[in-house]
Amino acid sequence: MKYFGCLLCVLFCGIGLAAKSKISLNPIVSSELSQLLDSTNLLHQYLFEKKEPQVKSQINQINSRVQKIMAVAKVEEQKGPHLNRILMTIQKEFNLAQSVSGEDRVRFLQNAYRQLVTLYQSYEVDKKFAVFFCKTDRSVWLQNDNKPKNPFQPDSNCGRKVQ
Repeated sequence: MKYFGCLLCVLFCGIGLAAKSKISLNPIVSSELSQLLDSTNLLHQYLFEKKEPQVKSQINQINSRVQKIMAVAKVEEQKGPHLNRILMTIQKEFNLAQSVSGEDRVRFLQNAYRQLVTLYQSYEVDKKFAVFFCKTDRSVWLQNDNKPKNPFQPDSNCGRKVQ
């Protein structure tokens, strides 16, 4: 009976550890994803600094990078369609953000960043980013410094590092 209790403990501890591990990808895809996150970090800066012409240009560059990753990631299909689904959603949300303005644009950008955070939390990529959350607008985003800079509410101090 004592051994059965130890076995259960090992199993449940193992499940807890497995839940926190990230999915590994081949080095090419992992490198491309890291570059995508670098591009979205630059977009984050442009949004925070309200540099509208650079925002539009950067979104176009991000969409091109996503297309490239989806082509390269075809070899990763055996790990499931999760990666491609996330990438397609990111691309869709950024495309929609390009076609509207105001609150609708903010909503599409928030959706895209939500997917980027999921990507960052799910796959082994560059670990230099921090995840932030703003309780006011329920947004999440990635950035590479520790002081919160909410790209959706640049004039507010809303944001807390959560990872």
